Amino acid sequence: MFVRFSYKVQFGYILGAVIIGTVGIVGVRGADEINKHSEIISEHVLPTIKALDDIRYAGLRIISSVVESGLLENAATSGRSNEMVMQVEQQQIGEGEELYRKSFDNFAKLVAREPDEKHYIEKIGFQGESLHREARVLLDLIHHHADKSDIFESKERFEEIERNFLHSVNSMLAQEYVHLDKIKNAETRSISSTARTTGILSFIAVITGLGFGYRLSLAIVRPLKLLREGAAKIERGDLEEQINVKSSDEVGELAAAFEKMRIELKTSRDNIAVEIIERQHAQEELNRAKNHLEERVKERTDDLNRAYDNLFTEMEQRKRSDNEREKMQVQLNQAQKMEFVGRLAGGIAHDFNNLLTVILGYADIALMQTDPTHPLFDNLEEIRKAGERSADLTRQLLAYSRQQTIEPKVLDLNEIVSGMLKMLQRLIGESIDLNWHPFSSLWYTRLDPSQVDQIIANLCINARDAIEDVGKITINTGNSVIDEDYIALHPGLVPGEYVWIAVSDNGCGMDKETLSRIFEPFFTTKGVGKGTGLGLATVFGIVKQNNGYVDVQSEPGSGTTFRIYMPRHVGTDEQILSKDDAKPIPHGQESILLVEDDPSILKLATKILSNLGYRVLTANNPVEAINLAREHEGEVHLVLTDVVMPEMNGRDLTQNLLSINPQIKCMYMSGYTGDIIGHHGVLNEGEHFIQKPFTPQRLAIKVREVLDGN
Repeated sequence: MFVRFSYKVQFGYILGAVIIGTVGIVGVRGADEINKHSEIISEHVLPTIKALDDIRYAGLRIISSVVESGLLENAATSGRSNEMVMQVEQQQIGEGEELYRKSFDNFAKLVAREPDEKHYIEKIGFQGESLHREARVLLDLIHHHADKSDIFESKERFEEIERNFLHSVNSMLAQEYVHLDKIKNAETRSISSTARTTGILSFIAVITGLGFGYRLSLAIVRPLKLLREGAAKIERGDLEEQINVKSSDEVGELAAAFEKMRIELKTSRDNIAVEIIERQHAQEELNRAKNHLEERVKERTDDLNRAYDNLFTEMEQRKRSDNEREKMQVQLNQAQKMEFVGRLAGGIAHDFNNLLTVILGYADIALMQTDPTHPLFDNLEEIRKAGERSADLTRQLLAYSRQQTIEPKVLDLNEIVSGMLKMLQRLIGESIDLNWHPFSSLWYTRLDPSQVDQIIANLCINARDAIEDVGKITINTGNSVIDEDYIALHPGLVPGEYVWIAVSDNGCGMDKETLSRIFEPFFTTKGVGKGTGLGLATVFGIVKQNNGYVDVQSEPGSGTTFRIYMPRHVGTDEQILSKDDAKPIPHGQESILLVEDDPSILKLATKILSNLGYRVLTANNPVEAINLAREHEGEVHLVLTDVVMPEMNGRDLTQNLLSINPQIKCMYMSGYTGDIIGHHGVLNEGEHFIQKPFTPQRLAIKVREVLDGN
């Protein structure tokens, strides 16, 4: 059971007060005894002794007055006295008597308070009176000159009375001194007893104080030590360890208060730590919000700047709008003109190609049958050249309008260009040096070989015309990977891998105005009769038809470079076409069903195929062709049919023939443009087609390819 510290202290105070009170009571009692003895001594004993001394002194003065005067002696010897001395002595005896009476009265008063000592009053009073009386008697005897015997007798009585008186007084004094000693001894015993009692009580108080102090120190010092250590830890910031003081007194309450303060400080510290973390998170959020706001402000500022720039640009564009409208009107007019040219070319292509097929076909047959030394050979050669130029003009018109019928092949441009070098050298003349720099690891591309011929030929002719006298034309090939950065400088390109071929010259070059119009049809800087204005337009049309791109670099006096980009072909399942694969005109013995609604074409194709050794079955329309296929006893290996015919088109005809003979092979021919042929279901992947006009050699090669399955 715990006792409060205040109670312990109060108990200590009470115990100390009791001990001190006890010591005080003992001391007071001792002091009272001492005071009592002191009062007895001072009020009775000492005055009694003084009174007795005064009585003895008075008696001795009377005696000394009698003895010292010598009267007795003189009286004894002479019997006479000196009258003067007698008077003096009488006076002294009277003074002694007066002193005696005063002293005796004081003595009587003092002794009267003590019943045991009253007999001393009577005895001393009687003896004193006797002493006075006898002294008077003796003096009277002496004064009256009495008889010596009477004087001696009186003297003896006086001396006896003197002895008794002094004996009584001295006895009384001795008794008083004994009484005084007793009182002093009692006082001494009281002092000793009080001292012993006080010492014992003091010793008990010291032992009790030490024990109580030790117990009190155990009850106070250890909790205070624990409390001090806990306070020191709190001061250092160590709030984890509990202040464990098991006491219910004030120290325990103080320790509980410190413990509560420690818990509150720890809670506050933890809360502050959490608050700091939360504030840090809030600060981070605030920083992120600030950064986001700054970004938003920057974005808005950029938007405003862009809006301002756009507004400024729009204002500038509005200022240039009139000029742009004029340019757009010019471009619209040009586009309308090109559309008209395309429609015109497409409209006349069929009939024109049919006529050119007949002209070129019979010219080639005639040339094959005529000796080169014959005068007609040159005339026939000119007829063939005029027909080829007419066919080229038709192809250029169709190429620009992108209506040319094409047969894409996987090509190695290095091999195609290498096979054209001799022809190109003859085309540009001997005064111009032709340099060929092929790239060794050139990728493949896929396009119509005839279109490659057209591109290279037109670019070389254009380069030749830019060189006045002596010059140089360079042809290069290479691979390129087009990225976004390059596209930003060359609008119209798309990212990817490309094969390119470049034709450069060191001619006169072109200015910016000329560069902006070089691909317009019929635009030319050449003199009248020196150019049609369709060469570069044809190149542009072919490149766009094959998803390519044309890049032109030229400056006046620095020459010109045309770089043609064609998409790379990554397929490997097609045969690579090469100029080196050209062979002599092939022959055959298979049966061919020829279907053509134009009699002149039918007659020409029959003659060409018959001359090559083939057995030819002819039909002017699809119905006749179907009947022939059913009635023919032998096998028909190939059907060669026009695409556009009355009653039934070429695709439907082949479907009917395949139902009769699934093994028959099909080949189409037409003089129409590619869009019309495609409308009739031809020109699909894997189908065989030959474009009119064609030469006997090309027809022979194409027929052989189809029959052989190449």
